[in-house]
Amino acid sequence: MSRSPSPAILRYAGRGSGTIGLIALVLLLVGSIGACGSSAETADEVFTDPGGVYRILVPPKWEPTTESVPAGVEAWFVDLPRNGFTANVNVLDTTGVGMELDDYVSMSIDSARELVDGFLFLNDDRFTNGSGDELALMEYRLNDLHVLAVVGVRDDRAVVATFVSREDEYPRLLPEVEPYLRSLELLDTSAIVS
Repeated sequence: MSRSPSPAILRYAGRGSGTIGLIALVLLLVGSIGACGSSAETADEVFTDPGGVYRILVPPKWEPTTESVPAGVEAWFVDLPRNGFTANVNVLDTTGVGMELDDYVSMSIDSARELVDGFLFLNDDRFTNGSGDELALMEYRLNDLHVLAVVGVRDDRAVVATFVSREDEYPRLLPEVEPYLRSLELLDTSAIVS
């Protein structure tokens, strides 16, 4: 069962492509219910998105979902449903960014502060992944939800991998999820025609 997005989310989703990075996580925040996969031990999977824009490591217990997910967003449930919400990871890529990583992150934070009710920015850091991509790690709250996002910009595209959980579940789930978010790898898309 899913709820419709709140008016604040719809207002936010209607803004320009520069704010799309944070929109992906907001759209999945609206109360998805699902179940995380079995705990059978198998190897992690390297997921490459259908458009060839990014790769991310996905553990076998994450359950892929299309429930309440807009086209072009990949999403996985990372835990069992609790109180009508299932913690999840979602990844979105968008074209036509027209800016570098620092500018994209600043614009996203400023836009969210202005347009999203209940947005509380907590932290912003940079790191370099194993492939040499400079990525931003952003942490914030949206009302009773806690969010960690990894953001990368390359070839005029932004890729945002977002972990969303209830505030009370975040400390338990973060150590299981953060290493996978940090595995985000941006692929060479310079030859892709949008």
